[in-house]
Amino acid sequence: MNKTGNYGIIKQNALAVSEEAVIYSEQTGLNGHYLSAGGGVEGDGDMKTKIMGIITIVLVATAGAIGDVTVNVTSYVSISNITTWPVAYTDASVANPSTYNVGENNYGGAPLYSLAQSWTATVSGPLTDIQIAISGTAPVNFNLNLYDGGTSGWADIVEGTYNPGVNVSNNLFSSSLAVAWTGYNNSGDTAAVLDFAFSSADGVAVTSGHQYIFEIASEDNPNGMFWYRRGPGSNYTGGQQFCQRSPIPSTSPLDFALAAKVVPEPASILLLGLGGLLLKKRS
Repeated sequence: MNKTGNYGIIKQNALAVSEEAVIYSEQTGLNGHYLSAGGGVEGDGDMKTKIMGIITIVLVATAGAIGDVTVNVTSYVSISNITTWPVAYTDASVANPSTYNVGENNYGGAPLYSLAQSWTATVSGPLTDIQIAISGTAPVNFNLNLYDGGTSGWADIVEGTYNPGVNVSNNLFSSSLAVAWTGYNNSGDTAAVLDFAFSSADGVAVTSGHQYIFEIASEDNPNGMFWYRRGPGSNYTGGQQFCQRSPIPSTSPLDFALAAKVVPEPASILLLGLGGLLLKKRS
């Protein structure tokens, strides 16, 4: 049994920007390491208004934008019960999270403590959700970061370090989003999927074919939370797991359980439609 809970919108507000604007509008009808597998606007549709005036707009922002993320938790008795992702996705390191049943909580030996997973986007459009499979003991506070690594270099590697603003982009989120995992939904549960649902301010525009790195980071060690990763078995060739921004040493590539949802942009939808028509014509 699982139950989904919404642990609220975490808002990052850091600097206030005010500007004066003249508005003229015409509106019509505005209607530790390892954990074993066991362990809108509404209006009158008939009303037409013209508004002219000078107003002062105050924007509360972080790094020039408002950053919101909602953390949704779906918890389970154990990792073996997480056989599908709660939210539909476009790309994932694994379709069945239960097969990634080794918990990792080694975030490094000194600040900045971090774990990360890269993935290769197959659809262009705004990023709306990232899901990860976790376990451990709450509460745990941490930050979320996202980097664009370009079209190659961050999947199935054994060495190299990503450096924000140097060999990958700067943080694509409007800020380093501060969030918290506050616990399971049910007594006795030992595993969960955290769904980070991003607002329009942080609905990063993802480009198909690019490799993105999703990072959990903190100045304080968040090792109370284990991120499930792959044990021996099939490998996700589109990504790589990282600890403190370098690949985790292993005799074979390793990946964390991660799923990303991108809403296809109109061009992508058109291409998909044309592909379907061509297949229908051939058949």
